[in-house]
Amino acid sequence: MEDGVLALILLAAFVALGRFAAEVYAANPVQRVSIVAMVVAAPFWLWALYNTCFDSLDLGIFSLALAGLAGVYGFELIPAEWPCGSTMVESGLAAVTPFTFRAASTVGFGAVCANYILGLTAVSGWGMVTYMAAGLLFWLGMLYSAYAATSSVEGDGHLYASLI
Repeated sequence: MEDGVLALILLAAFVALGRFAAEVYAANPVQRVSIVAMVVAAPFWLWALYNTCFDSLDLGIFSLALAGLAGVYGFELIPAEWPCGSTMVESGLAAVTPFTFRAASTVGFGAVCANYILGLTAVSGWGMVTYMAAGLLFWLGMLYSAYAATSSVEGDGHLYASLI
């Protein structure tokens, strides 16, 4: 099998699984984007960790961790016993707002986009190029979806439709 084809198949499978999980568990558009981000980032972070341990440094261990943490933040899964707390208002931090979620997702999802752009410059072969391009398009779509999930006619003047 050509390099990258398995990754492409797994990307499609985890995007589908994330969308299914979002249908079941999300209570609002921000949670929907967050669930998909967590479901897709987790297995690819494990893959990046494996690559780093047994081959060479894979920057996905950093970028995918940031994307997963943005999803955790958006879904408000941070444990209550941590200083920032799950009930963020009680801990002194502001609740998830459009601005804070946009900021967290821009850092997290943007880091993954940068990683895929870097990967596109370093790979060859149709399988890896296709996987890197598909991954980049997916995370760019997630960036847009994070913005759309927090848009409102009152706040932005427009209402955007999420891709997720």
